[in-house]
Amino acid sequence: MNLAPVYRYQVSSNGCFPAAMLNTLTRLFRPHEIPAPIVRAIYRHSLDSRNAAGTTDEATQRVVDEINLIVAARRGTKRFRCTARRLVGHQVTVASNGLIARTLRAGGSAVVDVRCHDSTHAMTLLDITREHWVFFDPSLLTRHPRKRQGIERLGYPGCVHGPNLRIERRYLDARRNEFYALGPLADREAVIVMPR
Repeated sequence: MNLAPVYRYQVSSNGCFPAAMLNTLTRLFRPHEIPAPIVRAIYRHSLDSRNAAGTTDEATQRVVDEINLIVAARRGTKRFRCTARRLVGHQVTVASNGLIARTLRAGGSAVVDVRCHDSTHAMTLLDITREHWVFFDPSLLTRHPRKRQGIERLGYPGCVHGPNLRIERRYLDARRNEFYALGPLADREAVIVMPR
């Protein structure tokens, strides 16, 4: 695990997924350990595959597949070994025994999609407590999340060394299109990454 990660903010309105995915890898590996083909795959599939609603559809699965293929092809590389997996629907849960929580406890990381306006927004999950999920939100460089009970901004604007958002688990688990909630089960999506 990278002991001093520097997280990045998105640079375009559709740049949340590539920023969150790179932040997830940065949490696990030092930047010089992440192969350039992985970075290219993340940007190529996520930015070229937006639909009218702003979601990535099958592009997320293509990113996960390409990461796993690149890692498999580079078996001799000791510094960068991981497995990525896309979760959808009922697999994306805030339960303490859910796959996302188990991945974080085992030293992995995750990108989680939350509802945002008429679309989704990807964030890097950094920690899970009994009451909260703690994120690095790549869109919070200059703006603040809406004031809502259950959502708390952390740190300072421009913070790059740790979490910048905490969301109560019960709020996050809302099954409706609520701002920064996971939303309806059928629409939920996440990517987990586990170092090997």
